[in-house]
Amino acid sequence: MTNKVSSIPPRSDSGPLHRYGGIIDAGAELPVSFAADDYELVGNALVRELPMMDAGSTVSFLIKGTPTFIHSKKLICPGAVNYVATAGDRIIARHERDKIWRIYVQSAVLSDSVKAIRRTLFSYTGGSLTYTPDPNLLYASIECQAPGGGGAGAVHTSATGIAVGGGGGSGGKSIKIATAADIGASKSVSIAAPGNGGAAGANNGTDGGDVSVGSLCIAKGGHGGTYSQVGVTAGAAGAGGVSGTGDLTQAGSPGQPGGIASITSVSLVGGAGGGTGGGAAKTSDSNGEAAAGYGGGGSAGASVVTSNSRSGGAGANGYVLIIEYCRA
Repeated sequence: MTNKVSSIPPRSDSGPLHRYGGIIDAGAELPVSFAADDYELVGNALVRELPMMDAGSTVSFLIKGTPTFIHSKKLICPGAVNYVATAGDRIIARHERDKIWRIYVQSAVLSDSVKAIRRTLFSYTGGSLTYTPDPNLLYASIECQAPGGGGAGAVHTSATGIAVGGGGGSGGKSIKIATAADIGASKSVSIAAPGNGGAAGANNGTDGGDVSVGSLCIAKGGHGGTYSQVGVTAGAAGAGGVSGTGDLTQAGSPGQPGGIASITSVSLVGGAGGGTGGGAAKTSDSNGEAAAGYGGGGSAGASVVTSNSRSGGAGANGYVLIIEYCRA
């Protein structure tokens, strides 16, 4: 090992600058020269200064030991405190003037952390699912969206009656930031089915199920709406899924209530599904509409001056989205 920098040996990987100066030992004054601007620094000695160079000169050090850079008027360290370097750090030193150097630190703890980002989307399949993390995982963002509830049916009563069922509520959402230690070797992923729309007639929509990644992150499904029938019930909206488990939890949105009228001279608008993509409200004689996208509630059926009872639409599916932040 040597501090001589008169010759510039080749190396396979280049640093952030251009002229490799070899391996040097940490010491009170680092032996850099005009001939190079990129070095590997070994040892654990105290570093107090660098030599005189042209103002604006910049030198890079890839740390291979644990030297300590001593803050002073001649060596200005980040935060005006001594910096204990660790292997893998990149230290950039810039000469301001008159042997006054300012150092900048690219910490190995940060710069060598996230090297790759990977995404995995789990959708409803009706079967069991397993999340196995990448072997280089540092931490992951886990997002669970629960499915929506189904819209309700509507009962035909008379040629002059109007009945609109209640819309299904949307599923809740939860987000969890989990470390590799939190996740372990694997986690079970559960994505329940969305709620079904109520069949034509006096039938409620069913609830959407829950979505979870182990016990780390859980989102709760939206609830189905209730049917409507003139003289019996106006059709209540399905509630949104309640708050689940995670660092950030959000309850779902309720559907829109239905309504009834015994005359046709009024206009009823109701039964829309809750949440983004929820099924649209119905104002004419028609079946409910299935929710689009993820998590929304289905809309309810509407029976208007016909001999037909109407069915509700299904809620939208849930999902699990995992974004992995990896060291490689």
